[in-house]
Amino acid sequence: QAYEYVLNRMEGRFEPKLMGGERRALDSEAAAREIMAYIRDGGEAPLVNQRIQNVVGQLPVRLTKNKFFAMVEEGLSVYLKGTQENLDDMMNILRSEGLLNQPKDCAGGYERLHGFLEMCRGADYARMDAQTYRGLTEQLKEAGDTLSGLTWNILLLMNLVNDLYLIFLTRERVLMGVSEETRMKEILRGIKAMFDAGAGEIPGELTQSLTFLEGKQEAYFEQWMRGQESAGEIRAGDEPLGELLYQVETLMSGSSFMELVPSENREMPVTREALAQEEERLFDSLRESWKHQPKVLVRAVMAKILSRLPVFFHSSDELFSYIENSLEACEDEAEREASVRLIRMIRDEEME
Repeated sequence: QAYEYVLNRMEGRFEPKLMGGERRALDSEAAAREIMAYIRDGGEAPLVNQRIQNVVGQLPVRLTKNKFFAMVEEGLSVYLKGTQENLDDMMNILRSEGLLNQPKDCAGGYERLHGFLEMCRGADYARMDAQTYRGLTEQLKEAGDTLSGLTWNILLLMNLVNDLYLIFLTRERVLMGVSEETRMKEILRGIKAMFDAGAGEIPGELTQSLTFLEGKQEAYFEQWMRGQESAGEIRAGDEPLGELLYQVETLMSGSSFMELVPSENREMPVTREALAQEEERLFDSLRESWKHQPKVLVRAVMAKILSRLPVFFHSSDELFSYIENSLEACEDEAEREASVRLIRMIRDEEME
């Protein structure tokens, strides 16, 4: 996404110009009012906040490092009312958006993606020609499609694993008919045998039999909880059972990736000292990484980080000023136009 941000703003360099035509300067105030109207039209606070984050993630960035860090501190200040676990989650997100969480081995199994990433890292964006630009944008689309497919497959697989584990966790405390258990084991044996043999696609008759397991998790959970005390009472009075109940509830929460063992920081309140230390670690890592990155990528990282923070604007006037100043401070007319065009695309797609 960071490199997509960079390439999208370079499109104006290479788009064909009509003969005799001139690029008209963008009216920053009018564009800011148009964007504000879209944001306000969201109505409910969650949608308005989502639109603000989407807009911030597309606007040009011309911030000094100190100003940027101050804005991050403002956004993170809300975590003083929360737990260390929530802060840890947000810091992990910001490190990812800052390109700081790099896998130790990018190449293994993902050679094409790794090769494309290396091309992006080594590209000269200041002197890029049209042929290189088009090649990168085409490969960017291919990489996006690949990642979407991988993500979808991983989510499906994780949900299957979670559902199966839920059945195993509750098996000893649930009344399951002999025919149900026999059928379930047949399915599992069939899949395991194919996996051990290195077989490819699972035959249709086996995948169709998986529908037999639909709804079993919910039914078992209701059966298990029938007549039991509340979850809190169970945890307080029976530690092993309470731990099991926590895992069952977590697996049924709808989140595909979760910690089955509660974090030690789950309920620990965030102190000002702890928040300041986390912020300084993040800022030090960003400063170091920016020494080796082109300015256009640093700006992309700033935009992505700001877009993931809780909304830190205190009023509509403050938000309007940020939007207008972001457009005014960008002297690259093509980049300004691209930013506004992308925000309009987000708006139009949402309206559709």
